[in-house]
Amino acid sequence: MPVFKGQIMDKLKKAKLGIGSYSYFFSSTGEGRFKLVNYGFTNNNPWTIEKFVDRAVDLGVRYVQLADNYALDELSDAELIKSGQYAKNNGVILESGMRGIMPDQFEKYIKLSQLLGVEKLRCVIDNGDFKPSIEDASSIINEMIPELKKSNIILGVENHDRITTEEFAKIMNNTASSYVGMIIDTVNSFSTMEPTVKIMETLSPFAVELHIKDYTIERRKDAQGLVIKGTVAGEGMLDIPYVIEMMKKNARSDFSTILEFWMEPEKSLELSIIKENEWVEKSLAYLKSII
Repeated sequence: MPVFKGQIMDKLKKAKLGIGSYSYFFSSTGEGRFKLVNYGFTNNNPWTIEKFVDRAVDLGVRYVQLADNYALDELSDAELIKSGQYAKNNGVILESGMRGIMPDQFEKYIKLSQLLGVEKLRCVIDNGDFKPSIEDASSIINEMIPELKKSNIILGVENHDRITTEEFAKIMNNTASSYVGMIIDTVNSFSTMEPTVKIMETLSPFAVELHIKDYTIERRKDAQGLVIKGTVAGEGMLDIPYVIEMMKKNARSDFSTILEFWMEPEKSLELSIIKENEWVEKSLAYLKSII
């Protein structure tokens, strides 16, 4: 039976824009996190959560995701509660994030997420040598669902690295809970040689969040291979209107849409921070024009 435009529009979900610690990687990554020193930089004054909240308000977005490059686990209980209340008072919704779903890590981040008052905990399954099978990952997540439910926190599993989109779909079917969903990153699955269309077709029915990360693919100067580079949203090769449309049609509910970058640093931390802020402002201007 044909579906008319008006019928489709009635069912569309809303994309709600946000920023995160991967929007402001150089501003928010402290010493010892992701070895920022490898760039020759040391950030002794990473952003506080309050700074993130203030920036979100200034930019006119409602969501802030504090992912695994941000040192949430180094904050005290009192600091987490205070920061969570500050966000609430300013109408900003916080999300937390961790790397690795080891049970002890899981328990720690559910607790700090409760203190912070978040509605969603983002996770990357692997961490270093910890690379569980699909069955083991499913089992670990299933064991934590009662705690997620008790805390009223949704676990967002991000597509990442070695795991294919079909395997992520299997994890979603194995867990089958309203407290577990996919966070779709638009380019992470390039690591398994899967294009954006495959990512969206396979995973958008499980989606609770979208990470917008635009890119270009360029041939090396010596012509020996190709290089994927991050860019300002709307200036690269990612078909962002298509991605948003697929999410609006297929996602489980209204979804936060977090801006992220693969940004090459400048010669200094200070210049890199200026550059990422320019990228955020340009990207959000574009995203607001199409959402």
